[in-house]
Amino acid sequence: MPWRGALHRLAAAGVAITLCVAVLAPVWVFARFDLSVGTSFLLLLAIYSTVLVGSTGRTVGHSLLRLQVVRSNGNQVSYWRAFVRWIGYLLCTATIFIGFAIAIWDKDRQGLHDKLADTVVIGNRASLPAKVLASVLLLAMLGLGISLLAWLF
Repeated sequence: MPWRGALHRLAAAGVAITLCVAVLAPVWVFARFDLSVGTSFLLLLAIYSTVLVGSTGRTVGHSLLRLQVVRSNGNQVSYWRAFVRWIGYLLCTATIFIGFAIAIWDKDRQGLHDKLADTVVIGNRASLPAKVLASVLLLAMLGLGISLLAWLF
């Protein structure tokens, strides 16, 4: 199966962000717990990504887009590597997303987080209709917008 590039992976990340915001929004709005918005969001994303990628090789967004995270040798990703990959997400974000952008020109389509965890994202190139990809990208933008509003307020 071919390696997948930036658009599919961005859409899958948007689904993850949207799901986490949807889960946490009632807590942020109604419960007013002392746990900060940023801390609770990062904690939920860490658990979501580590557990799902470590157990199945895919998150909900990956499943929608027919993607899978595997080791560079094709083996299943362990929980430890899934967690290291998530730590890589933090490093990618800290580099003003340059760590993610590396995947655009890398021959194996690996971002910094993939290189740290020795993983690649694979998928069937012809398996996803353009309308589905456009819908998921719209969902991703909605999730990013909602998360931005949550951080502002």
